[in-house]
Amino acid sequence: EDTTTSSSSTVVVATGGDEGAWKLWDLRIGLTKPIHHGRDDFEAGVTVISPHPRRSHLLAIGSYDETIALFDARYLSSSISTTTTTTTPKCLFHSNSLGGGIWRCKWHPYHDSRLLVAGMHGGCRVVEFHHLGLKCGDTTGLDITGDVSSVTLDVQQEFTKHKSMAYGADWLVYPKHMSNANDDAKEYIEAAASCSFYDQAMYLWRTNQDTVL
Repeated sequence: EDTTTSSSSTVVVATGGDEGAWKLWDLRIGLTKPIHHGRDDFEAGVTVISPHPRRSHLLAIGSYDETIALFDARYLSSSISTTTTTTTPKCLFHSNSLGGGIWRCKWHPYHDSRLLVAGMHGGCRVVEFHHLGLKCGDTTGLDITGDVSSVTLDVQQEFTKHKSMAYGADWLVYPKHMSNANDDAKEYIEAAASCSFYDQAMYLWRTNQDTVL
């Protein structure tokens, strides 16, 4: 199960559960009824909900069914008409199996389209989404007004050295020149840290090649 709040506001809370459903709650109107109840998006429990750090309406949601889906919560308000009110976020993409149940996913600190995934018995993945209209350092917003059927996912790297289920993963990203505060965000040194359960192991590995540091 997972619970998260928007990174830019605390009025909307997202939750997911073992029954495979996820919900959005508006704290301004109370917790008696969710503003969205996604019942049919996943075939197993929802394990993680990760809002984008700079575009909190973009949610990456992972499941025991080994898939990740991207939703845009802005469509909650734009789908209201005079005859009916629907609260269905727009699904931008739903992946195929990534090799294991999705336990954690972390957006890259700078690169808006990259995601680090801890996939339990499938190890870890670095993935990148294409055709989302996201640009590194661009804060003008996500352009999804057109057809989103062209959105794709590319697995850039797999890390499978864990002998047990990979339960945790996070980015380690630093500017190349620490003394210059105005460095371009593209100029950085990056790695990832990941940990596994039964063998109590932690690895530090490069995210541009499958090598333990």
